[in-house]
Amino acid sequence: MQIIFLSLVVICSIYFLFRRKVDPILVAFGSTIVYFAPGILGSIQFSKGFVADGSYLGEYSSDLVAGAYACMMIVIVAVSVSAMILDRTPVRGSIHLAGDRYFPYVLATLIIVASVFSIRTVSEFYLCSDKALTLAKIDSGYYWAAYALPLCLVSACLLRNWLVATFCVLMLGADIFIGFRVNAAICFLSLCVLIGSMLFRSKRSAIGFVAILAIGGGGLFVVKQVAYDLKNIYAISCSSPEGDADIALGERTDAASALNKLSRAFLSSGTYSKSILNSEPFVTQAILNETVKEQFSTGSSYLLNQILSVTPAGSKIFHMDLEKVPLFSDLYKEKLFPDVPFGMASNPWAQAYAAGGYAMVGVFAIGYALAVGILGYLFNISKGGMRATVLVLAMWIAFYFHRNDLMTELGIIRKTLSISILALLVSGAGLAMKLGVERLRNIKLSAKRLPKQEG
Repeated sequence: MQIIFLSLVVICSIYFLFRRKVDPILVAFGSTIVYFAPGILGSIQFSKGFVADGSYLGEYSSDLVAGAYACMMIVIVAVSVSAMILDRTPVRGSIHLAGDRYFPYVLATLIIVASVFSIRTVSEFYLCSDKALTLAKIDSGYYWAAYALPLCLVSACLLRNWLVATFCVLMLGADIFIGFRVNAAICFLSLCVLIGSMLFRSKRSAIGFVAILAIGGGGLFVVKQVAYDLKNIYAISCSSPEGDADIALGERTDAASALNKLSRAFLSSGTYSKSILNSEPFVTQAILNETVKEQFSTGSSYLLNQILSVTPAGSKIFHMDLEKVPLFSDLYKEKLFPDVPFGMASNPWAQAYAAGGYAMVGVFAIGYALAVGILGYLFNISKGGMRATVLVLAMWIAFYFHRNDLMTELGIIRKTLSISILALLVSGAGLAMKLGVERLRNIKLSAKRLPKQEG
């Protein structure tokens, strides 16, 4: 089965290479290959970590089963077919919203306001070296700022607003420092698509672009450990969110020791191999592998509740208790990985298989491919703030869907769309006010000149 999988990957990769286009659907294919990397190696291995008393829990190790390969191939075929359809769809018209020049400013203001409120609420928990403590305390202000950040950076670059773009880069650095990489990944991929769509015109520019993409993408795997070591210099003891006694986060490391440790890590090949083998793709595909191997089943009825729960005012309209709508991780974790102490994210293809076998995997794959295909078309015909919204949404789906379940992904899309629509409305209102003021000024000037003309 591995040989068939590798053959399919090679054939589809050749098609995307000769396609010579950098767009959202290429990111979808690339992300699919990255997250399905265990299929290339044929096995999965990752560390289960340590328990509180320091005991090592060992490693998860398993060969990929044939059913996991089948699920992966369904997704690859769906994305490739979507690319073929998109390439044969003529590009007509253009979408540009008036007033979007203010779009980055509105988003930057939202980020500042939300961040200030969040820092007041979360306080020292942002400096906890244990990310679980930060997540337990984190508030809605952080999420408003976090989801606005990629929109702000991409729109600022599109509109050549380098002041706001610089501000966004600084905020991204802060986000990485406190332990979150996803916004950096979304921004990196979005900017790669913007640059690649303009530069992928010759072999030299193509090679340079691919090199930057490979180095930057590889850096996202390593940056997690680097950020942790740097953060540990400033680590503090954080009180638990429930108000219990202080929770020790380990010994605080002095700057010299931490920098020395970092330099040794960068020179060690083991740092990079461990960063890859213990990275998210290997952990999340273990979920798919065990779901298929153990024939773990959840039924499909809860999927409808997941969809309804993220619709605007869905909890009130459908009289739903959101606390009772389960995530896929709530269902599989204790059954398949009871001895893994850390959060393993999720896997939509495992969720689909558990809900309805290969048929449901096909439904999920078609939905995924259709979404990135439509956003790819809209990317080709949109400009300004609208294009930034389309591109960021496409990256959230094309890249991030592989490690989420359905409800989480739909929640991200809803939040991103809400922020974008709000910012575009405010931007449009700002333009309307400016035009209104200019019109009143012109009327006053005309009124002053009128008597002189009559005299």
